[in-house]
Amino acid sequence: MPIPKPEKGERTDEFLPRCIKAISGEYPSEQAYAICQNQLSKEEMSKETEEVFVLTPKKAENRNSYIKRCSSHQKMKGQYPSMKTRLGECMHAYNSYYKYWSRLEEFGSEEHPDVKFEGCMSKYKASGKDYKEAYSMCMSELIVEPVAMEEMDTAIGDCIAKRMREDSSLTQEEARARCAASVVVQPSGGTNPAVVGAVTI
Repeated sequence: MPIPKPEKGERTDEFLPRCIKAISGEYPSEQAYAICQNQLSKEEMSKETEEVFVLTPKKAENRNSYIKRCSSHQKMKGQYPSMKTRLGECMHAYNSYYKYWSRLEEFGSEEHPDVKFEGCMSKYKASGKDYKEAYSMCMSELIVEPVAMEEMDTAIGDCIAKRMREDSSLTQEEARARCAASVVVQPSGGTNPAVVGAVTI
């Protein structure tokens, strides 16, 4: 029997049990799990190269209007045949643009560096990238020298990005040094690693 493939919009917790059940007659349970996990990994790798369509919400559009427009859009229907998945993706896209709109309202121009940066972040987050991936991609698009995000605290990363957007002549190390003096981070290992105090940047 051929090994099942994940269907469009099918979540991991839906695919794995379906796949394991389908091949359990041919393989022991541990091997069936490994085969299905491998199939899922192959599918995820091929999806990473696909372009994800995101219907951009309009600035003054309320959530219900956007969800209705997004869920009935032909490209969204083609990308997410399941209505439940499509509604989830539309809601995620709408929520991802909130910070962008507040920045646009605050600065009044799409050309302002903070607005450009939030617009870029919104675009990538709405298309399914996590914060670090979106941050890295936007830094490399909008700033010549991207900031490494591996072990970086979010507060310091945000500070470095802001400093480098405000002064394009700064190197990453100079921005990091300035931020280290202004952002105090609780040592890791505590129950709630967070910014304890920060000087206004």
